[in-house]
Amino acid sequence: MRKIQSFVTTEDVISATRVLAWARNYLAREEEKVRRPYPPQTVCPYVEASIKANSLYMVFHNELNGEDAGSIADVILGYVNPFKEAPPFARHEQALKALLIVFPNIEEKFLGALDECHRTIKPKIVKSGLMIGQFHPRCREEAIHNPEWNAISRSPVPLVAIRNMTLHDIMFLHDDEQAFRAYESRFGSRFAQGGAFLYPYHKHLITCYERAKSAYAGHQ
Repeated sequence: MRKIQSFVTTEDVISATRVLAWARNYLAREEEKVRRPYPPQTVCPYVEASIKANSLYMVFHNELNGEDAGSIADVILGYVNPFKEAPPFARHEQALKALLIVFPNIEEKFLGALDECHRTIKPKIVKSGLMIGQFHPRCREEAIHNPEWNAISRSPVPLVAIRNMTLHDIMFLHDDEQAFRAYESRFGSRFAQGGAFLYPYHKHLITCYERAKSAYAGHQ
């Protein structure tokens, strides 16, 4: 089983410095293009707290240039169990834990391999109760609340992030039945009685969940 690395090289330190600066100065900052229907308007609401809690992990794979997407996928999948076994373990801290799998030497012409990996292994990742996102200098992933903004997942260093699934992830998982089932198995009880146990600002989540549940009714 792969383990989260406990030692780094000089090249890793340089990459880590760039990635951490990007996380602090971009992911953790407010951005008007996010257009989330509730605060905060930071690109990623959990990053700042994750850094403060020492729960943002990084690992580096300098050996891959991106030519073989399968090799990248294997690396990512190999971290699923080690990620789950890494602290913190308290339930209320799970949203703060994230792992950035960094590929500093992916060549520009192969950056699309990260997009391909995201598509192919997302079902396995989601089934495990995790979420995955790809970031690289040319990523054209659209913002979930602002489809006109397709630069939200741009990063100076190619990487893939995995984290625990959260209540809000229905926004990313409602349009695929298997993904929705994985979400429902973990959070379905929170939507009982029309979401009576959720906060008022979760109304859009309730709408999204109920539409998906209705769309896939009878498919099981």
